[in-house]
Amino acid sequence: RLLLVVLGAGVVVGLGLLIGFVVRRTSRFLRAVSRTMQNIVQHSDLNRRIPVEGPAEFQNLARSINDTLERLAASTASQEELAEIELKQSTMISNISDVIGIIGMDGMMKYKSPNVEKSFGWQPQDLIGTDGWLTVHPDDLERIQKIFYTLLEKDNASATVEYRYKCKDGSYKPIALTGTNLTNNPAIAGILLNYHDITESRQAEANLLLANAQAEAASI
Repeated sequence: RLLLVVLGAGVVVGLGLLIGFVVRRTSRFLRAVSRTMQNIVQHSDLNRRIPVEGPAEFQNLARSINDTLERLAASTASQEELAEIELKQSTMISNISDVIGIIGMDGMMKYKSPNVEKSFGWQPQDLIGTDGWLTVHPDDLERIQKIFYTLLEKDNASATVEYRYKCKDGSYKPIALTGTNLTNNPAIAGILLNYHDITESRQAEANLLLANAQAEAASI
């Protein structure tokens, strides 16, 4: 009986040591996971990894978590790169003279570049989703619409026109606009517009005509 008691005590002690070892290993693993998650939350650091060690099931779980973190880091990097590219494109577009726009086959504006405000007072959101004909002078409307529908008849067709464009303050400025039918291009799916204010060139032409007229009158 004494022998049984001794053996029983030995088994209990062994189990206690084993349980303690497992608890310590589990606690260490959970602490590593906790530290990694806290680091991600506090510092947005997706480069931190959980040590792959301990029992097989711990290693498998650590690898799974690390793989997820790697995918998240790659996705975040791609999003940041995309945002940087979009910012660069927006900045470049804002500093060119031509306004860029897209008008759908239904005549609704789908896109306006940010520099439209500099020349015409509109912000892109003022025009996107609105009737594209609202900025065309009423006396020019029929002519411009005719050209628009002609462009729609042939893919990649292009035309350049001049007409009076309505500014946000209600005034009109003369513009030169080139439209290209890119309805077959999924990225555009409409007529691509490039246009700019030609007030100064119109004024220069008028001044030249006046100067020539005055010179002719003086020579008579």
